[in-house]
Amino acid sequence: MIRAGIPPDQAGIDAEVLARYVLGWDRAAYLSHRDEPIASEAASRFHKAIAERERRVPVAYITGTREFWGLDFLVTPAVLIPRPETELVVDEALRFLQDRHASSRIADVGTGSGCLAVSLARELPHATIVATDISPEALAIARQNAVRHGVADRIHFTATSLMVGVSGPLDLIVANPPYIPLGLADTLSPDVRDHEPAVALFGPADD
Repeated sequence: MIRAGIPPDQAGIDAEVLARYVLGWDRAAYLSHRDEPIASEAASRFHKAIAERERRVPVAYITGTREFWGLDFLVTPAVLIPRPETELVVDEALRFLQDRHASSRIADVGTGSGCLAVSLARELPHATIVATDISPEALAIARQNAVRHGVADRIHFTATSLMVGVSGPLDLIVANPPYIPLGLADTLSPDVRDHEPAVALFGPADD
């Protein structure tokens, strides 16, 4: 992976994550058994995963999941990989809606994987959420994540641009919209530029 331009410290972390994924081990099992021989089938799967990573495919797309807000979210190349920084949006939303047991209606604009909508639904047991996205493929992943975490009955997924067709009143709107000017695409890591969905990354070239 170092040959592919991945820094040595990150390459080591990625290799461990991929080994644990292939073997189905948590970190304790990995630390206890990492020096033991593994089955040839597992070794083959590991080398295939490493080859994908050397093509700069993000680890989350190889394993199919990414942790966010303490929850495991399904991710595919149809959705932006959830970032730890986006957890700040959940923090601020919960700070704004101080009574977590009150009924509230929230919109999540550009839901992607559904990480914001699902996390808020888990934290706010009486909230209902409208989650919008222009990508049907992203909405399909978001629905799976809502089912996975037991909140699908309180999230309404809508295929639309921004909030077109979403009626009020709303208590809160959250969003993690495309925020990178298209003209800066060449400055991004190939992990991001070549693999994550452009519709979730880039705004207009001059904005």
